[in-house]
Amino acid sequence: TSTDVRFKARVWEMNQTPSIDITNGKGCNIDLWTRDNLVLRITPRFHPEVNDYWMPDAGREAYQLFNENRVSHPAQKLESEQVSASWNHALETLAEQLEQTDRKDVLFIGSPHASVEENFALMQLANLTGAKTPVFTPHVEEGSGDGFLLSDDQAPNAEGCRLLGLEEVSPKQMQTKVSEARLIVALNDNLFGRGVLDATHAKNAFWVVFASNHTETTQMADLLIPITTAAEHAASYVNVDSRIQRTFPAKETKYSNRRLSMEMSEGRLDRFGTSFDNWVTEDHKIDCVPFWDFATQAGERLGLNLHLIDGRQIMDQIATMNPAFEGVSYVTMDEQGGIVLAKESMAKSK
Repeated sequence: TSTDVRFKARVWEMNQTPSIDITNGKGCNIDLWTRDNLVLRITPRFHPEVNDYWMPDAGREAYQLFNENRVSHPAQKLESEQVSASWNHALETLAEQLEQTDRKDVLFIGSPHASVEENFALMQLANLTGAKTPVFTPHVEEGSGDGFLLSDDQAPNAEGCRLLGLEEVSPKQMQTKVSEARLIVALNDNLFGRGVLDATHAKNAFWVVFASNHTETTQMADLLIPITTAAEHAASYVNVDSRIQRTFPAKETKYSNRRLSMEMSEGRLDRFGTSFDNWVTEDHKIDCVPFWDFATQAGERLGLNLHLIDGRQIMDQIATMNPAFEGVSYVTMDEQGGIVLAKESMAKSK
């Protein structure tokens, strides 16, 4: 038993939710164990073609990403300090910035750390507003892989970004694009923390950052908007072997309900607990939304035809639009333990 979870909960008090490891490009299959809306432990889940019965140590510690240092509630920078803002204010601010900024001066930045569905939503928003295709920079640390559970690629979805058609750029190219932009809409990637950017590159633009955890990048945000993690939404990721796999939501947010969600498991304490019980802590629910929810609201505010309901519906839409994802759905992923995307389909998409 992990020392971090010891004495915090009994096994039969926790929910067990299948998921995948997002700390690496390998996509090891895992189970998330939750109680009182916290991920208390992460264990390997058998997959004969990905990770067998094993998982890396970093993946076991990912509960910290899901529980701690979370961005909860929007914020806007006023006089060099971020202050809490309403969701409506955040929506209006983003819409006004997109309306007032020349299209050639807008830069959308995708993320290999975000899901296929989130990056697709970003692409759709960029396309419908007339901006250029979003860019992304892979997160690779040469020599860190072990040929089994770990890859040099530190992000779970770089291949997914490529197949979607995002523009892959080097750190130097990213620096140039950021320096030339006046409005930047960035999706959940700590570009400052991993050394791709520094403060000198950010000074000319208004930064809108969608993030799940506080990082060096969120500190640079003029408008900070909290979004869900892989533990709070159903979404898919393409690993380094081109296998697309998906997550299931294990945690509730302030706007989701375990009892009403077809994707979420429900344990005994969830079924019978109320907000008055001492095992229910409302503060464990983060004030955040899936990125595609906010993108849809922004689209409506701007008069755009953008209707993204949930991960399942978005993947069905992607499968009809992009040959690389032809035949992919949540049903087929669940039935087959993920799908290795065909090489010929991948070639067509490029």
